[in-house]
Amino acid sequence: MKGIRKSILCLVLSAGVIAPVTTSIVQSPQKCYACTVDKGSYADTFTEFTNVEEAKKWGNAQYKKYGLSKPEQEAIKFYTRDASKINGPLRANQGNENGLSSDILQKVKLIDQSFSKMKMPQNIILFRGDDPAYLGPEFQDKILNKDGTINRDVFEQVKAKFLKKDRTEYGYISTSLMSAQFGGRPIVTKFKVTNGSKGGYIDPISYFPGQLEVLLPRNNSYYISDMQISPNNRQIMITAMIFK
Repeated sequence: MKGIRKSILCLVLSAGVIAPVTTSIVQSPQKCYACTVDKGSYADTFTEFTNVEEAKKWGNAQYKKYGLSKPEQEAIKFYTRDASKINGPLRANQGNENGLSSDILQKVKLIDQSFSKMKMPQNIILFRGDDPAYLGPEFQDKILNKDGTINRDVFEQVKAKFLKKDRTEYGYISTSLMSAQFGGRPIVTKFKVTNGSKGGYIDPISYFPGQLEVLLPRNNSYYISDMQISPNNRQIMITAMIFK
């Protein structure tokens, strides 16, 4: 199909498109934890969208299947307007619901509930952009040189800490069907999400429509299989596999 390509597991993101980003999909800072794990066996082919119209068509077809309730839609829209209001407390509490305000807890329960209706119908590639805070306080102020390029010495330290390990995200993970949303971000992750994984296309109810947003559940873990610096030396390109 035009605008779609199959991606093999060993491939990494090619980030050549620069685009402005005013998006709830970029989430930073994060509180994630890394530890060594054994990598499982996964299918090696994933659908990757390269055409906006094809991506929209696919996404809208998925959204029509969900049948989200009005309260679920409203909770998701609230999240997309300012993800930090929900993800901030979740990360601070390492995913524990204790300590959440009653209003935020209600929205979290509704969003969690929505994932019983939203699942990936096939192996698919999703993208996410992040700021240096993604790497944590140890690296966030050192990873970029003054001219905006990647500090290669610091990058080697980053690789030593995160490459071939998994990370747990205690907040929800906002992604996009296409990488163009994040061309100007210093960190871009290419997620490989397998058929049957929880996740849903929410662009039709997003506060910022047009981002081709796909939302993944909280308390998700993913394995970082590759980390590279882009040819222009301005992006860290990460390839990761989402665990079901």
